[in-house]
Amino acid sequence: AAHQTPPFAGQGLCSGLRDAANLAWKLAATIRDQAPATLLDSYQTERAPHLRATIEMAIMMGRMVCTTSHWSAFLRDTKFRIGRALGKLPSGPPGYPPISAGMILAGSAAAGRYFPQPLSADGLRLDDHLGTGPILMARDDLASPALAPFAAALEGWLDAQGAEAVLVRPDRHVFGTGDPDRLRAAWQAAMGLPVT
Repeated sequence: AAHQTPPFAGQGLCSGLRDAANLAWKLAATIRDQAPATLLDSYQTERAPHLRATIEMAIMMGRMVCTTSHWSAFLRDTKFRIGRALGKLPSGPPGYPPISAGMILAGSAAAGRYFPQPLSADGLRLDDHLGTGPILMARDDLASPALAPFAAALEGWLDAQGAEAVLVRPDRHVFGTGDPDRLRAAWQAAMGLPVT
């Protein structure tokens, strides 16, 4: 994938990596006859809104920092001062839209969002324990040796979603949350892939 985006948000390479992650697991499943070729059709649906938001943010940032008019810079700076005084400036980076259609269980909490990457007390990442395939994690699984170092963070995340389980796609987006059996059935119906 190639995108024309201004450099101001530093998201050109990041967007390409997200595209590659989205396509890689879908291509692998299709090539191995573990999913229908129509799975690849979900790429555009999933990636386009996120990419448009990223490009629009970069354009906005460029317009703000590349102002050459003294009057425009004065207006920009005044708006910032007023926004800061009123407490209306954003407190962090902008949120990018989650996947809203495609290979997700629409209507379930957190579907289409990135799954968190908690660290264990000794600095290990959750991904180091999950492997590269889809993963179904239920509350009962949190005591397993692979997940125990992350149990508190994962349980807190499940609590926030009001869910008993989560199914995470190979690209670490949330397929869906809810009942583990329902998630497994929905994933298998959509993909035909085994869930670990």
